[in-house]
Amino acid sequence: MGIEFGLFEHLTRPEGASLGALYDQHVELVAKADQAGVHGYFIAEHHGHRLAMAPSQIPWLAALARETERIRLGTLVSCLPLHQPLRLAEEVCMIDQLSKGRFELGVGRGISPFEHRFYGHAPEEKSDRFMEALELILEAFTTGKMKGEGRTWHQFPEVELAMETYQRPCVPIWCPGNVDFAGHHGFNLVLPWPITKAVRERYDEAYQQGLDDPGRLNPSVTEPKVASAQWLVVAETDAKARQIAERANSALIQFLRRSAGEEPPHLQGPLAPLADDDPRRMFFDPERVFGERLALAGSPETIRDYFLEYAAEGNANYFIVGFCFGDMTMAETARSLGLFLDEVVPALKASAAA
Repeated sequence: MGIEFGLFEHLTRPEGASLGALYDQHVELVAKADQAGVHGYFIAEHHGHRLAMAPSQIPWLAALARETERIRLGTLVSCLPLHQPLRLAEEVCMIDQLSKGRFELGVGRGISPFEHRFYGHAPEEKSDRFMEALELILEAFTTGKMKGEGRTWHQFPEVELAMETYQRPCVPIWCPGNVDFAGHHGFNLVLPWPITKAVRERYDEAYQQGLDDPGRLNPSVTEPKVASAQWLVVAETDAKARQIAERANSALIQFLRRSAGEEPPHLQGPLAPLADDDPRRMFFDPERVFGERLALAGSPETIRDYFLEYAAEGNANYFIVGFCFGDMTMAETARSLGLFLDEVVPALKASAAA
């Protein structure tokens, strides 16, 4: 099978880093990935802390669109409860036109309780707000109209969208985490760990069952992507890569604890910490992070061999790597991504073509 890669990042701001320099440096890295033939680049959405410095994703991706030619640009994810649906639909039309049809929209509910409070609503409302916003946005893309009458969270007169996406009838939609929901509605799926045979079979079954559902939200997709997203550090040796990855993961854990609702207490309100069986807890355990391949660290040869074996399993058809996380320095990030693009990706493409 062919091997396609995408890149993912939060665009984290290290302590003391210049924000303007951070943007310039990451534009250069994405431009290099574009030249190397990487298929996609995805940016997260978070608000109010240093984990994510592109809280408004569309302007960031518009800047990248003007500095790249082929790489697809997407959100993983846009937190729909934090967006007014009409405005987001219009912005998606803009970025898809500016990029000449290279935009992909990831949608999610938003995992950070305090971020929902920043936007003036209770975290408990996020699922209902998500579904209402998603239905309105997809209605706008497919019909050219958005009808807010009778809605719970977004009530406004019917509006005709004066804009349209470059890709018709809709931009590709990604939905992380929920295998059954993504499969049933025809969304691309991404999970933050390797895709197993059982997961792929479950997705395929849900996809087939959804084909006859008149309420299917994304009926135009015929070849959905099933992807894993894993943190990645490549260095000259396995030991050096693991050293960087372990340190960076320790820093990332502190960001994730805040996003997941465990700290700081003054922003969390009455919500309890994560339940003992919450799957996000595995990200707080370094042994599980590396043992279960949530993060990959190694020499170019080690990473190449891993992806060759993973691709041969045939469960995932897309591989997303997080190339900058935690407290990775710009030098470490540039070196790791450079080794991946220069030594790993060409070898994998050559193997797939053989």
